[in-house]
Amino acid sequence: MGTVTPVTVPLGSGLAMEPVNDDELELTVEPAGYRILVEIEAPGGKRWQQSGLHMTDETRDREWAAQIWAVVLRLGADAYADKAKFPNGPWCKAGDHILMRPYSGTRFLVNERLYGLINDDTVQAVVGDVSELERA
Repeated sequence: MGTVTPVTVPLGSGLAMEPVNDDELELTVEPAGYRILVEIEAPGGKRWQQSGLHMTDETRDREWAAQIWAVVLRLGADAYADKAKFPNGPWCKAGDHILMRPYSGTRFLVNERLYGLINDDTVQAVVGDVSELERA
């Protein structure tokens, strides 16, 4: 097995998250094969905020787990390598904001940040501005 190189992730790198401080998190996760490491955006949305509805922590956690947008941190060595499946090349790259299927991949928390390992074909779209997006 090869050496795992840490990914330096600035805290608050997701658009929907407020920066905590200037510290950095060393995330030592190397996506295997055709998987993609993503940071899943925190829940937000104008509808929830403007409705005056208050969510329990459990509901807020479920909403977070179901989020469909993320920031791509790293691609696995075999991501988008199948030329028959991806004849036009990769669908996304590190730094892209993407839409993906809800509840997709393996999700895990590190320092109260939600990350996921998703399959390369789980990416549904690359999005330029996610600030107006809400899960319907």
